[in-house]
Formats: sequence, C-alpha cells, structure tokens
Amino acid sequence: MIKTKSKENEVFRTWEKICLDKLREIGRASLTKWALAMDYEHSTNISKTVRNLERQGKIRVILNKGGRIKKYYEAI
Repeated sequence: MIKTKSKENEVFRTWEKICLDKLREIGRASLTKWALAMDYEHSTNISKTVRNLERQGKIRVILNKGGRIKKYYEAI
C-alpha cells in the first residue's frame, strides 16, 4: 500500500486504485498508452494489475475488430 497524506489523517491507496485513477484521468486507452501514463516503458509491467481490475469488474474492455490495437480499456 502507498500512503498519501491528507490534511487531517492518512489515506491508504492500493496500486490498483492508483492505476484505476490514472485510467479515469486519461479516459479510454490502450494498454500501452495506459502503461506510458503510469511511467512504464512496457505494457507488460501493469498487465497483471489490469487482469485483476477486469476480474473485479472495475474496468470495461472494448474490443476493436480492425486495426493494430485489439483492446481498449475504460474505467467504470
């Protein structure tokens, strides 16, 4: 867990919550764009977190039939 200080008390945020907040900030994005927004060079660094968020139902996966990018992700 990562501590984020508030004025009155401490708020704890998990890594999944931080990734989800970043996705909400950038809107619909591919895994590569989302990873770059999280300051990673490769999308495989957050792929496990993305799978966990998908299982929990916190993100929506949008499949793209054509084109280079096959999936887009969007926060619910």
